[in-house]
Amino acid sequence: IYTSGSTGEPKGVMVEHASVINLWASMEKTIFHDLPSNARVAQNAPITFDASVQSLVQLLSGRTVVVIPQDARLDANLFLRYARIHRVEAFDCTPTHLDALIKEGILHETSNPSLKLVVVGGEAINGAMWKTLQASRSLRFYNVYGPTECTVNATECALPEAGGSPTIGHPIANTRIYILDQQGAPVPIGVAGELYIGGAGVARGYLNRDQLTRERFLKDQFSDAPSARMYRTGDLARWLPDGNIEYLGRNDFQV
Repeated sequence: IYTSGSTGEPKGVMVEHASVINLWASMEKTIFHDLPSNARVAQNAPITFDASVQSLVQLLSGRTVVVIPQDARLDANLFLRYARIHRVEAFDCTPTHLDALIKEGILHETSNPSLKLVVVGGEAINGAMWKTLQASRSLRFYNVYGPTECTVNATECALPEAGGSPTIGHPIANTRIYILDQQGAPVPIGVAGELYIGGAGVARGYLNRDQLTRERFLKDQFSDAPSARMYRTGDLARWLPDGNIEYLGRNDFQV
């Protein structure tokens, strides 16, 4: 059970083990595919934050998980020194944290010769950072998107292969993305709509919040499976001609 932030009180989200395994298997084929089984992956997110799951499941691949101390999370220079000492090869962070790390020189190969991969999520990447990450020759970056209610990541995008503007990429394995209008119909390419998520990552619902669960976890009208559900994110997005998704912000005042 993980906590989802909202406009009101925090909500407990009931995530199934099968959804976590799907996340791990998907990342193993795409994001972490070229990291050896003895690689050292940092757990940068606190264990109470759902993003910690994508680091913890690296144990299933035989990799070592290096827990970043709280003081190192708050100090970019200390973070880089800690990661270098412990030979960290991959970690996840928010764009805000990454901005501080860039200012401390993370993009220079000499800052940490072991580091190969950074997974960025939790916030939207702005255009300036997008171009900076695309220009990197020493590190691989992945931009990921997903609410707690759909098991950490629902979409992913590899840089620098992506286009010149920020996108959240395409759905991960066994995940369906719908962008719908106010009547619940799919919008054409290039037209903004609300983003819904279906598939293996959708959680059971909110703990002891049956009414809210019914409001946000809806029957998946586009699936042939009778029990399939989709999660209404409240995020706005649009399909791009190349099949990627552009995130456009919220349709309310939720952070």
